[in-house]
Amino acid sequence: TEKDAILATAEKMEEAHPETFYPLDLSGVTVISVDGDGSIPEFGAFFKSMQIKGFAFYDSRGRKLEEEQKLKASFDIPCQTKYAGTEKLLVEEIPSLRLWEFLVDLRDSGEKANLVLPAAMPSETEVKGLAYAVLEKDKGSGYAGRLIGFCSFAELPESIVDFLIEIYALFPKPAPIPPIDEVQEGATARAAPPP
Repeated sequence: TEKDAILATAEKMEEAHPETFYPLDLSGVTVISVDGDGSIPEFGAFFKSMQIKGFAFYDSRGRKLEEEQKLKASFDIPCQTKYAGTEKLLVEEIPSLRLWEFLVDLRDSGEKANLVLPAAMPSETEVKGLAYAVLEKDKGSGYAGRLIGFCSFAELPESIVDFLIEIYALFPKPAPIPPIDEVQEGATARAAPPP
């Protein structure tokens, strides 16, 4: 869920503000899933040993002080959310209208033909409950990214946006490359022997 949510949010940010958010993949940033909270520090230590910057986005849970210190020491940017799961983060930080559109789309597309929804959008609490149930049941399905696809830039989950802004700051857009003709002319001029 985290991987899908981060990639989808980054794509939206890059589309909305290409002058500010240079594509992470072109900067050499790869988003990977470690498939388990316990292995997060080991991944960070591995990349750190190779002098590769590492960033971690993980759920809130009762960690011992030594575990928290290990996470902070293993990553350049460790980010623990205030939620017990990314599914909870999404339903709390994305507007209810977008959650509802996501649910209706799942039902109407036939992917979730058995998804029973009221005729009209119910209360915010009910919409959040329905969306959470779908996201929690179908982890890894790509639904997190699909949900974010319904959001405008201003509606993106704040926790993920804040995390990504820190990473984008480390990888600014490079200066433009001069046209090939200018590079070739400069090479010719330098290669010419002195008179």
